[in-house]
Amino acid sequence: MSMEERRQRIREELSRSWILRLNSFYDFLLNGLKLPERPPRPTITLSESRTHWGVWRPDTRQIDLNVRLLLNHDSDTIRGILGHETAHHIVDDLHPELSRTQPPHGQQFQKICRDMGLHRAYWQASINLTENGRPPSPFHTGVEDPDNPLLEKIKKLLALSHSPEPHEAAAALAKAGDLMARHNIDTSQVMPDDPDSEAKCWRISTGSPIISKRCLIIATIIQNHFFASTVFCKNHDFKTDKPIIFLDLIGRPANLPMAIHVFHFLMERTESLWNYHKPMAAARGEKGRGAKTNFMAAMLSAFYQKLNDAEKIRVQNSRQAGREEPTSGLILRSDAAVDRLQNELYPPQRTTTSKVWASRSSTRSPYSTAAGRQAGENLSVRSPLASSGGSGNGIAGHLT
Repeated sequence: MSMEERRQRIREELSRSWILRLNSFYDFLLNGLKLPERPPRPTITLSESRTHWGVWRPDTRQIDLNVRLLLNHDSDTIRGILGHETAHHIVDDLHPELSRTQPPHGQQFQKICRDMGLHRAYWQASINLTENGRPPSPFHTGVEDPDNPLLEKIKKLLALSHSPEPHEAAAALAKAGDLMARHNIDTSQVMPDDPDSEAKCWRISTGSPIISKRCLIIATIIQNHFFASTVFCKNHDFKTDKPIIFLDLIGRPANLPMAIHVFHFLMERTESLWNYHKPMAAARGEKGRGAKTNFMAAMLSAFYQKLNDAEKIRVQNSRQAGREEPTSGLILRSDAAVDRLQNELYPPQRTTTSKVWASRSSTRSPYSTAAGRQAGENLSVRSPLASSGGSGNGIAGHLT
């Protein structure tokens, strides 16, 4: 076999693999829709077009996707383009009368795109995808930090929150919360029309096809104490051909760095502290996933309670000083920009995480539960915020 024949064979095998994965992706998109009936499956093919990222061909019932899309772009972009062409295919197959009376990207087409959870950039007839893998997407890979004096002050206060002096630590945490509360109000009321103040979304991969209890509690902590709305969503990873759960954080650009930092800090700290206590738990017969889950749940619940207690102190001090607080200062207030983006990105049936998941005392792993609770009571957010442009672990997507 000549070298050219080998190359051709490799190209054919790669194309077959890609088409199989694209068919899995197609099934994933349709499974998330409530359709009156399932349309006949189209044929998915690959092209090397210089003018189109994707094309729906109704005469041959064929969806063509550009090879460059698969080579240079991530799963979110592939999902957007495949979803766009799938929406055309659904309208033509299930609503032929509308395909004749409505424009190609009309009301029914846009409804299907919305139900699939596609960003509005993929509802249009054309889209500008650059070759560097950065499409117009609502998801962050970098936050514009800003050398913002307010954020710097909050960082210093959070660093003081691990002071060995309990009163100093509580006062620092309360002051940080007070500044965050006042800043959140200023952002939404003083600069509502400033593009830099518009809500953004940061997507974090959990690395798992299921939502763990640890991620649920961390999402609850972030939503209730760090000015970011949280949404778990399921996507299909084109490269691994497997489903995966993402956590989306939605908030103002000035508030997102703190929320992102808290997520990664708590994920790392729960893992490292469990690794420290794991041998001692094993010596007491507490082994396996159950002991680890109980330790992490107890630790995060205790940390959540610590934040709640600090907030109560802040509110009490504000009232004593004659400043009436209508709501808890760290709780995310209603923010029109955040609500708009959340409604735009997610179909109505998807909801944010708001329930507080408190750990219960376990009779099967008492040491792990007690050790986790103690670790959470002693925990403070120590690390500074990530620097500007940092990608962070497990983050996928791009800033609009």
